[in-house]
Amino acid sequence: DWALSDEFFHADAHPEIRFEAGLELDAMLGALDAGQAFDIAGTLTLRGRTLPQSFQVTHTSCTFDAAATCDIELAASVSRKRFGMDAHSFTLADTVSMTIRLTLSRTSP
Repeated sequence: DWALSDEFFHADAHPEIRFEAGLELDAMLGALDAGQAFDIAGTLTLRGRTLPQSFQVTHTSCTFDAAATCDIELAASVSRKRFGMDAHSFTLADTVSMTIRLTLSRTSP
């Protein structure tokens, strides 16, 4: 409850967290297929603020053979202060770890 309160994510006023990135699809798919770690640079919108943020691909089950789907996990360390989450700064670290899990599905052969 506290994390959703106005002292932290302020979910009533800002119910969404959004990460947007322009990806070079061929490079991304090649890195996923090779199992290579890479960063995805984009913008993160959190608490009504949109700021540059990178996420690193930390896990993938993508093989791009006959599999219909693959799972990808992205992770980042986000500064609370940059996004206006400065409550309890004496008791909480400034850095918040965020993880995004997504599934890619093949739409054409």
